[in-house]
Amino acid sequence: VELGWFALTDRMSDIVPEFTGAPRDRATIFHFLTHTTGMPGVWEPRAGGTYDRLADAVTAVCELIPGAVEPGTRCDYSPMANHVLLAEALRRRDPAGRDIRRIVQEDLLDPLGMVDTGLGLRPELRERHIVPDLRGVVPITHRSHENDDPQGLFVAERNEATWVGASSTAADLGRLVDMLNGEGTLEGARVLAPPTIRLARTTWTGDMPNELYRTVALRAGYAVPPASLGLGFNLRGSGIPVHQMGTLTSPSTFGNYGAGSVLFWVDPELDLTFVALTAGLLPQAENIARFQQLSDLAVGAAQ
Repeated sequence: VELGWFALTDRMSDIVPEFTGAPRDRATIFHFLTHTTGMPGVWEPRAGGTYDRLADAVTAVCELIPGAVEPGTRCDYSPMANHVLLAEALRRRDPAGRDIRRIVQEDLLDPLGMVDTGLGLRPELRERHIVPDLRGVVPITHRSHENDDPQGLFVAERNEATWVGASSTAADLGRLVDMLNGEGTLEGARVLAPPTIRLARTTWTGDMPNELYRTVALRAGYAVPPASLGLGFNLRGSGIPVHQMGTLTSPSTFGNYGAGSVLFWVDPELDLTFVALTAGLLPQAENIARFQQLSDLAVGAAQ
C-alpha cells in the first residue's frame, strides 16, 4: 500500500480476476487483513491436496471456497484463503515480477537480518530444524511436491505456502517484533512507515467475535471474547478475556498466534516484546491457557 501497488480499499477481484462470484468478489484488501471477507474459515480447500505452490493454492481457493456472507459482516479466521490471495496480490502487482519467496526474502527478511527464516527449509538449517508434532490436533495433511510424506511441507526446501510451514528461530522472530515495536524500523532498516504500524495495531472488528475462537470458548465453557483484529494482527483488547497474550499485558498489545505452536506480541505501553516457539501442538483451549500463563509470567518478570 505504501508503494502504491494497491490500496486497502481495492477489491481482491480487481487484482485476481478469477476470484469471482458474489458476495466474496466485493471483499477488499482491508477485509482480507481483518478476516472479514465473508468466506468460511478453512484449512484446506480439498482434503489431501498439495498446496505448497502458490499457483495451485490460488486456483483451489478461487474454485472451492465460496463467500458465505457479505464482506464486513462476520469475522471468521480463514488462514489459508486469506494469506494465499494476499500473497498473490503482492506477486501480481510487484513491478519486478518476483515470486512470493523473493518478495518475502528481499523486502522483509534481508532488511531485518532474519538469516534463519524462510518459506522452506534451507539445507544448512536442516540439522537444527524440529518438525512440528501435530498430535492429531490438526487432522489435515501438509503435502509437498518434493516428497511423499503427508506432512512433507515442513521439511521441503521450497515452500510457497504463505499461511503455514515457514521455518524460523526465536532470535529471528525477535528481530521482527523489535521492528514492530520500533514502528517499522530496526537498526536503520525501515520496513514500514509508522502510520502503517499504527493502523495495523488498531482494532477494526468492533464487537464481532472471531468465529474460530467463539467455538473454542463455547466448548471450553468461558465467555466468548471479541475478535479484536487489526490489519493482520490480533490485539489483546480491553477487559480481561481468556487470551493467549495474557491478562497483565496492555490493551494495545498486538501480535499473532500460529497453528497453536507459535506466539509473538508487542506491548507498546510496556515497551516489551515476547516470542515463543514450540514444536508440539495442543488443543486450542489448552494452548491459549498455556500462552496466557507464559505471557503473564513474562510481564511479571520484566517489571
